[in-house]
Amino acid sequence: MNRILRYPFSGLLALLLCMATNRHVLADAAPFKSDDVVCWIGDSITHFGTYPEQIQLFYETRFPDRSIAYFNCGSNGDAASPIVDKRAFRIDRDILAHKPTVATIMLGMNDIGRSFYEPHTTLHDPEGNKRSRLESYDQKMQMLIQILQKAGVRVILLTPSPYDDTMVQPNDRQPIAVGANDALRQCTAKMRQWAEQYHCDLVDFHDRMTAINAEHQKADPSFTIVSKDRIHPGPVGNLVMAYAFLKDSGLTACVSQTTIDAATATATSSENCTITKIQAAPGQSVSFESLEKALPFPVTAKAKPALDLVPFTQDLNQETLAITHLPPAHWRVSIDAAAVGDFDQQQLAAGINLATLPVTPQYQQAEKVMQDLEALNALVVMDRRVFTDFYGHYGQWKFDPDTDRPQAVQAINQLIDQARKDNTLKWHDEWTTFVDDKAQAAHVKQEQDLLSRIDKNKAPTPHRYVIARLKPGE
Repeated sequence: MNRILRYPFSGLLALLLCMATNRHVLADAAPFKSDDVVCWIGDSITHFGTYPEQIQLFYETRFPDRSIAYFNCGSNGDAASPIVDKRAFRIDRDILAHKPTVATIMLGMNDIGRSFYEPHTTLHDPEGNKRSRLESYDQKMQMLIQILQKAGVRVILLTPSPYDDTMVQPNDRQPIAVGANDALRQCTAKMRQWAEQYHCDLVDFHDRMTAINAEHQKADPSFTIVSKDRIHPGPVGNLVMAYAFLKDSGLTACVSQTTIDAATATATSSENCTITKIQAAPGQSVSFESLEKALPFPVTAKAKPALDLVPFTQDLNQETLAITHLPPAHWRVSIDAAAVGDFDQQQLAAGINLATLPVTPQYQQAEKVMQDLEALNALVVMDRRVFTDFYGHYGQWKFDPDTDRPQAVQAINQLIDQARKDNTLKWHDEWTTFVDDKAQAAHVKQEQDLLSRIDKNKAPTPHRYVIARLKPGE
């Protein structure tokens, strides 16, 4: 079960071969730095890994020279209380074993006890349980913060994404936990207090996403920033969360900025790139070579509606090309001999954002990084499901899953046998991978190969630009 990964997400109980440094906790949000080791702590929303994957994709494409290690430490169904109560397994072995310099915490969805908010609940003393759940959250979250900070970890508190108890959907058979989002709002208020008390960074998911729901449900009551289950954000919600994290970390829009004066064949300004070999045929063409230090951020089709909800492109994804002093005409921009768009001289003088053009070689390179991260995240989600099974049985299984693989395999085989009887094995493909040594080795190798490919594909390369005047009729 031992995993040795140089870099992003963890396997079951992965070990990180990386030097970690103690860091002072900062009051202001700060970006990740080279050699940071980041652990994402949370419940199923973190376990699925989508918002961490989007944040990592931004760092891989924007800061390809930074070596940052990422570990998914989310666990389906988790809450602050079991994390602290099962510290030896959940904190010491699953989190601190990676020697993190930074840890994010997003908890609350399971802590509040949503079932107590369902109308006509038959559970005992729902009002008392609501209060006790919030009191436990207050106590255990502070203990978790203190444990991490004592280990020298910079803590970033992520306010919980909302439970959407206001969305209207026809034929909804699931009971709505009315008031659950108000409880999460109380969790958010607590996080704000702890951020000040413990000098933690804070990123607001809850209030941003709740406000988006409220605004758009005025026109469309079926709108939701999360999903039909009212709990788990889909691709759109996760990109909004990534935007919030990156924006609150003080990151800026510039992928690169280039301005070329066609009249003088000079670069009048440039940022985050190196411009060379500028040539101009007056009134006909301008060409140059550019080595950008970053790649644009690619957005999947399913996540693109998020761009209408938050100003991600404006605030975080600007790859600007401007060509001044061109005569009135239509001009074709080509990169590496491939046309990427036609523009008039006014558009080019004002500047075009190449980050919005999927046909550029830079965007296509970034898409390869995105695809590999998606594939890696899918493998890690499998790893985390196996972890969650061990975590849930911790205390019943008297063995060390890191050092006693035969016992671990035997335990999983028992779960497989029961799942076969219950006809639920199709939901647990990761179990069969785990108990097969060859399949497990192939799984680990696939993760390592993806990491190597991401490293290779994220490195920017020089590109040749040609801006040529179009002939009439072209």
